[in-house]
Amino acid sequence: MQRENESDDGSQKVAVITGSSKEIGKAIAIEFAKEGYKIVLNARDEDELIEAVNDVKKTIGATEERVTCLVGNISQESICISLIEYTTKVFGSIDVLVNNASIGGTSKSGQELTSDKCDYVVDVNLKGAFLCIREAIKKMTNGDKSTIKMYSIINISSVHESIPQPQSVPYPASKGGVEMLTKTVALEWQIKASGTVGLLRGQ
Repeated sequence: MQRENESDDGSQKVAVITGSSKEIGKAIAIEFAKEGYKIVLNARDEDELIEAVNDVKKTIGATEERVTCLVGNISQESICISLIEYTTKVFGSIDVLVNNASIGGTSKSGQELTSDKCDYVVDVNLKGAFLCIREAIKKMTNGDKSTIKMYSIINISSVHESIPQPQSVPYPASKGGVEMLTKTVALEWQIKASGTVGLLRGQ
C-alpha cells in the first residue's frame, strides 16, 4: 500500500517551501519533515535559513540528510528557476510546492506609496508565487497535464485577499491576486480541488 509520503515508485516525496526560515513557513517545513518528506527550504536571510534547516533536522533526527535549502529572494525570476532546478537536481523530483513567502510592505497611504515599494510587494507575494508554480509544473508534469493530479500546489494567502487593508494597498491587492492565481492554475491544469489550494492566515 502506497504511503502518503511516497511517490508512485515508492521513493520519498519532495516538498519545497518558500519563506520557510521562520514562523508559518518553518512550521510547515517541520510538519512535512515529520511526515517523512524530503524538504527544500527557501528564504532571503541566509543565517535565519541555516538555523531553520538545523531546527528541522533536530526535530526529525540530526543525522537526516533529507533537508536542504536554497537562499534567495523569489521576487527574482532567476531565484525561482534555480529553486526548482536545485530541488530536482538534489532529490530528483518535486511533489509539493508551498508558496509561503510574503511581505507586508511599507505602511503608507496609496497617494504616498512609491512605485518601487508597490512593485516589490507584488513581486514577492504574487509574481514570485506564479514563477515558482510555473517552474514546478514543468518538473511535475513534463508537459503532460494528466500527471499533475498526483502533485500538490499550496498557496498561503491571507484574509486580506477579500478584506481591504488601508495604508497597505499592495498587500491586499497581491493577496487577492494569489486567490485568483490559485483558482486559475487549478482550472488551466484541470487539477482537482485538493491539488491546488489557497490557505488563509490571519494577516
